[in-house]
Amino acid sequence: MKKRATRSIHWAVAATAGALLLSGCTLLPAPDGERLVATYTLSPPTETRADAGGVSGNGVLALSKPVAAPGYDATDMIYLVRPYQLQRFAGSRWVRPPAEMLAPLLLQRLTADGYYRSLVPAHLSSIADQRLDVTLLTLQQEFSEGASQIRISLRVQLVDLRQRRLLASATFTELEPAPGNDPYGGVVAANRAVARILTQVAAFCRETEDRGQKVVPQGRRMR
Repeated sequence: MKKRATRSIHWAVAATAGALLLSGCTLLPAPDGERLVATYTLSPPTETRADAGGVSGNGVLALSKPVAAPGYDATDMIYLVRPYQLQRFAGSRWVRPPAEMLAPLLLQRLTADGYYRSLVPAHLSSIADQRLDVTLLTLQQEFSEGASQIRISLRVQLVDLRQRRLLASATFTELEPAPGNDPYGGVVAANRAVARILTQVAAFCRETEDRGQKVVPQGRRMR
């Protein structure tokens, strides 16, 4: 009986270990030289305009894939302790390059805004009236005097595809204090800042369309 009980215990231990391995869990520490990397995402809540009822008739907008300025086009989480010197958190990454994560967020925000009749990707520009181009200029956590903040800057351009000219361009910058001086604090602040800056982009599109020809820079035409 004692041997049978011992054998049962051995089988139970082996079964438990096998289940852990199959589920991707491990009780062993990471090998020497390997660093566990935390990954983060941009996913702020989408706000809907109070007056955005139903589908609008303000044309079709094509959304270009957002691009990033040099230094901000990878999954590295950038921070600064002094001007002009970009540094990267060693154990933290964005799950995708920030400019890529902005694409669905921008689509969600403009859809919730309810201004345009339809939103399409850039490769369907032939059926669109306007195109929105977005460049991520900056997304970084800045440290100064024991505190930190997130800075995000976007440059946006609205192009009239029918008349092939630039309607308007603008640069938006948001600063948000981080609740903690670590990567996670920066992520929390970044999501808050992104929510606000996307609201500004949506307002930019509405106001440009509403003002019509008044916002078209003289002599600026797309080739």
